Amino acid sequence: MNAPDFTTTAKHLPPVARRSVGRSRSLPSGRAAIGALLVVMSGLGLATAARQATAEPTTRFAVATRDVPAGDVLRPGDIALLTMKLAPNVAQRSFTDVSLLTDAVATNSLSAGELIQYSAVQKGGPRLRAMSFPIEAARALNGRIEPDDRLDIVSTQDVDGIERTETVLSGIRLISVSGASLDPGSSSELVLTVAFDNDDQQAVLARAINTGRVFVVRANDSRATDSNSKATVAK
Repeated sequence: MNAPDFTTTAKHLPPVARRSVGRSRSLPSGRAAIGALLVVMSGLGLATAARQATAEPTTRFAVATRDVPAGDVLRPGDIALLTMKLAPNVAQRSFTDVSLLTDAVATNSLSAGELIQYSAVQKGGPRLRAMSFPIEAARALNGRIEPDDRLDIVSTQDVDGIERTETVLSGIRLISVSGASLDPGSSSELVLTVAFDNDDQQAVLARAINTGRVFVVRANDSRATDSNSKATVAK
């Protein structure tokens, strides 16, 4: 018997399919998926912020309807609510309810149309005692003082031919000052309005103004800015 011819037989076998070997496609890693999610969320946040920035304001805030001098009591007709957009830090110091301002006392002068903030009014308690007096700018820090500053009042008087200088009031609150900052050496006159805690203090200031020269010293120290501190008559 003849042996089979494998060479001849192989010619009649079906061709064998060839496989290509390569890197298999993998799914995104967990880190990549989280990154994609953050990108989407960031886009949504920017879109929301853009909508809020262009949205019409809806909150109404209290403004003065007339010029209100410091010390005046606010009545319902003195206040109006206007719709406006405020920065968050300004909005949280402003009023949205007129009833909260009724019978409040203006501690700072307000102009018609001006936004009313917490620092400009005082609710409850006795009517604010306030007094205005003229003073040369050179004797009042050249006008570089601002509302809510605490001031010491220094008086120079001639007593029996001897010039005497002393601090007669300490830590009284400045409500307003007329005029802008002036050049050094200017003799221009300012008008300061200050608030008192009692009648004694206003009498001391009036006497010092009428009988001598008055100077003011800014006294914004920890004592003066303490919410529980009171202006005192210097001994």
